[in-house]
Amino acid sequence: MIDPYDTSYGCDLFDRSKDYLAWLENKAEKSVIYVSFGSMTVIKWKQFEEILHGLDLTGRPYLWVVRPMTHNKIAGDEGESPYKKGLIIPWCSQVEVLSHSTIGCFMTHCGWNSILESLITGVPIVGVPQISDQPTNAKLVEEVWQVGIRAKKNEEGAIVDREEVRQCVEIIFGEEEVGQEIRKNTKKWMKLALEAIMEGGSSNNNLECFLKGLQNRKCQLQEEVINKMEGTLLKDKELLIEEKMINNNDELYFEKKRSIKQERIAPHQLLEKNNIESLEEENHKKAKDNKLFISNENVG
Repeated sequence: MIDPYDTSYGCDLFDRSKDYLAWLENKAEKSVIYVSFGSMTVIKWKQFEEILHGLDLTGRPYLWVVRPMTHNKIAGDEGESPYKKGLIIPWCSQVEVLSHSTIGCFMTHCGWNSILESLITGVPIVGVPQISDQPTNAKLVEEVWQVGIRAKKNEEGAIVDREEVRQCVEIIFGEEEVGQEIRKNTKKWMKLALEAIMEGGSSNNNLECFLKGLQNRKCQLQEEVINKMEGTLLKDKELLIEEKMINNNDELYFEKKRSIKQERIAPHQLLEKNNIESLEEENHKKAKDNKLFISNENVG
């Protein structure tokens, strides 16, 4: 039986940070902004600073996962973040964090895995897409599913500034119609996502169908290998019998080979062969007659 609330699955690319769950336990329900831009995306330092200041402007607690290199640059020699409202760590279990009751907003690069994890945990999104499919995913989030908003870059089109970050977060948490609609839609999509992964759901059925296809293909390949091995063994057996008959000088074997060879001659080849034999016989007769004629002349 599938447990949709199990957050223990998955793997970690890096060692998990410590104490972030204890830090979350001390926060109010749906009050924390979770920020992560994935394990591959590189955020320029200027953009990093703007997001950081924008988060501070909200006055809300935030948990931000950054690359270890960036974390070391922020923490300095003391190893602790100087920003009191937030906790900045190098790694965590994302599903575990998104499933926590204190998380009220997810600021993300809109990678596909992050989008799915946000949908299934019912957390509204502030999208800050960077590359590849991320802008498309952000469009789905904002315009199709309506479970979040996309942060817009400044007039120069270079970065998302601090004020934009603050405004996007306030919309997600706010009591205006837009924020309420987003939160309502996240609950709807969470329910649909959970139904899809349960037994009989579309995702569960598709996964089972895929696994069944792999199993059938495996059986098919095994059968092909067995048939090939059986064919090889049969051929080897025939060769052994043939070798034994040759060694025994078996007349039946040679007669059979001659018969097979004769059967393999095509009709036109057989006709051609008969014509050649007839012509050779006629030439031989003529040569014999000529020889006899010359011999008689010499006698005369």
